[in-house]
Amino acid sequence: MSPRVLVLLLDAAGAPACLEAVSGACRALPDPEILGLHVRCDPASAIMPSEEVLTTARRAALEAEADRAQAAIRAAWQVWSQGGVHATWREEAGDPAAVVRAAGTFALIAMSLPGPDALPAQRAALDALLFTPDQPVLVVPAGWSGEFGRHLAVGWRDTEGTRRALVAARPWLRAADRVTLLAVADDGPSWPEDALLGVEPGRLERRRIEPGGQDEADSLLAAVADAGADGLVMGAYRRGRVMEWILGGVTQQCLCAATRPLLMVH
Repeated sequence: MSPRVLVLLLDAAGAPACLEAVSGACRALPDPEILGLHVRCDPASAIMPSEEVLTTARRAALEAEADRAQAAIRAAWQVWSQGGVHATWREEAGDPAAVVRAAGTFALIAMSLPGPDALPAQRAALDALLFTPDQPVLVVPAGWSGEFGRHLAVGWRDTEGTRRALVAARPWLRAADRVTLLAVADDGPSWPEDALLGVEPGRLERRRIEPGGQDEADSLLAAVADAGADGLVMGAYRRGRVMEWILGGVTQQCLCAATRPLLMVH
């Protein structure tokens, strides 16, 4: 059975970058079946808490904006899917997280990183994906352009969650030309065994990154850029999202500052 890939396209600005990254990611999968999905959210979800009433004029404006976004996303998909990929397209209305949960399991789910003006439902969809155990999720910043998957960086810390993430990400690690293992640590880290990564030693480099006064996320992202990697593989949310907001956390900080695609697994 061919592996299934879901491309969740919720905003027009991020669609081209997301599709470009998916092209690279699908090189690691044998003859994948790709489902492109746009879920149109209820305009009421865009109302700010300070707005008490969704007026007729305001709803009409939101519906027109959603029409434009949907048309732009559909056009981006049509251009991309003409490249000979095995792909189908679907459009629905509702809650993106609920629609994705009903769609079944996938070898990979890709979506663009919600921007500052994203609807709450779009952010909730990303959270739902990142809290799905062992589900590889490719999160792509809207402004990114490049070739994903040739040189992958891996954020390493010796935890059960990171080890699970590496097992789930093994198809992409094996397909990469280079893999750079990055550990943010003051002292020498305990590196994973080669078998966990599934990468031949000749394609694998290990780098210990000294924090240098930065927090772990900033140090990690700076090291990814310094290595010239085209994506970062990492575990997602070691603790709950609310606790990460309160205490700070690598997942949330990386999502806020990412300039390259993140392949994340909870």
